[in-house]
Amino acid sequence: MHVHDTNHSHLPVPQRACLFLDFDGTLVNIAPTPDGVVVPTDLTALLDDLCDALGGRIALVSGRGVSSIETHLPAFVGIVIGGHGAEMRDQNGTMVRLAGCDTDTAGAHDWARQVGLKYPGVGVELKRTGAAIHFRQAPEWELSVRRAAEVFADETTGLAVQESHMAIELRPKCANKASAIESLMRANPFAGYRPIFAGDDQTDRPAMDFCQAAGGIAISVNGIHPTADIQLGSPRAVRALLRDWLG
Repeated sequence: MHVHDTNHSHLPVPQRACLFLDFDGTLVNIAPTPDGVVVPTDLTALLDDLCDALGGRIALVSGRGVSSIETHLPAFVGIVIGGHGAEMRDQNGTMVRLAGCDTDTAGAHDWARQVGLKYPGVGVELKRTGAAIHFRQAPEWELSVRRAAEVFADETTGLAVQESHMAIELRPKCANKASAIESLMRANPFAGYRPIFAGDDQTDRPAMDFCQAAGGIAISVNGIHPTADIQLGSPRAVRALLRDWLG
């Protein structure tokens, strides 16, 4: 099943589903800097309605840190998984470290600051679980930043290089979105429901594959996953699909 429209009839009814959503490029348009995203005025209400319809079976699953998601969506009370699966704010609002307890986060922060000084125009994002270098505004440094990250990761225990939209970051080796979703699916309120995942980045593909293997649905934005069940072209289309799905 590979649907190239916004027909929500291909999704399981909300009463039988659980929902996992990426943030940047899936719910909001990608911005030149992480702080520059514009949250649509209708997004908070949509997430509230989804949370109600799904009985709390919803989680945002982002490469951002949880604190960054909280800054942009302060009213969202659902589960937030951040750092590509390294940390989570659970249904009680408690912060949980899912992966990477032994990683050298301080070292990654020092490395990122040094890279930021060495390559003019790149953006430095420090996370609780790692660090990211954004080169959207200085694409000429992409190869240099990638090589620097690879060298640092080779010399550091527990860290891996993660590529995303115009960014290179260091994250815990054992962290990924698929494993974080899998852990949620083992327990209430998610266990026994069909998972739906929507994403737009290479980091989202394993999570899509997991949801499909578990009998669920993968929603690909901007063609990131050619074998996803539903193909959409923009965050606006994702929001429209979810709103129509709720009826």
